[in-house]
Amino acid sequence: MSTTTTESPATTAPATPAWRPRRWTIAEFDAMLVDGYLVEGSKTFLWDGEIVEPMPENEPHVNAQDNLQRILGHRLPETDWTIRPAHPLILREGYKPQPDLAVLIGPRSNYRARVPTPADVALVVEIADSSYPQDSGDKLREYAGAGIARYWMVNILQRRIEVYANPTTASGVGRYENREDYPLDGIVPLILDRGGGPIRLGEVAVADVLRDSLEAV
Repeated sequence: MSTTTTESPATTAPATPAWRPRRWTIAEFDAMLVDGYLVEGSKTFLWDGEIVEPMPENEPHVNAQDNLQRILGHRLPETDWTIRPAHPLILREGYKPQPDLAVLIGPRSNYRARVPTPADVALVVEIADSSYPQDSGDKLREYAGAGIARYWMVNILQRRIEVYANPTTASGVGRYENREDYPLDGIVPLILDRGGGPIRLGEVAVADVLRDSLEAV
């Protein structure tokens, strides 16, 4: 006599839903600052709806930022331009970064009661060391996509300043059509636009920006 054994069907565990980070709006992010959940004046920023707490800056980064801020301060009249170091900038919903430096159109009084937007920005600068992959990737694409006319990366590791201009979204992704690299012995033309066409406002020597940031390279 034959015997037939029927096996119970295999039990399949339910699929675990993919974890997704909470996406915050700019209004929610600002409310957390007002309510004290985030420290006002910190480097914390909003990127792609995520709250980002960046790593502390090292001395080469700080020195390059301070040097460039001082140089730009001598080149740009306060009546026409505002230099903002590491302060918020609204790119679009979910994106409120704090670039290392931004040059805004017009005097500081224009920004007493509001956060600048891309239409206000003539130049954004990021000081790039270990952050170079992000500064040359996601940040570059977002700045270009927002229409930021000029983007400088002070590349500490490669001892150069990279200058990006002519933003476009023709391919569906933000990018800059023009890039020029200036080595340590190079001179960067300081060209900005207030809406009436490019204006040359002097020059910036790469060595003057990076002179206190070279020992760590």
